[in-house]
Amino acid sequence: WRLICSSDKNFELWHFPLETVSHSEEGLEKVHQGSCFLMQWPMEMNESDVLEINIVIEVERYA
Repeated sequence: WRLICSSDKNFELWHFPLETVSHSEEGLEKVHQGSCFLMQWPMEMNESDVLEINIVIEVERYA
């Protein structure tokens, strides 16, 4: 599959694995549980400021 993230404002896309440790007969094993994605916008805002961001996230089957 393929993840496509777009926005009308520039952003950084952070991604990292979600992993756990499992105890098996062979000892401790790292198990991949999923992936985390975080869209991050640099900004400085005051209490009364309003920021509107349009985001499109698409998931496609990757052939």
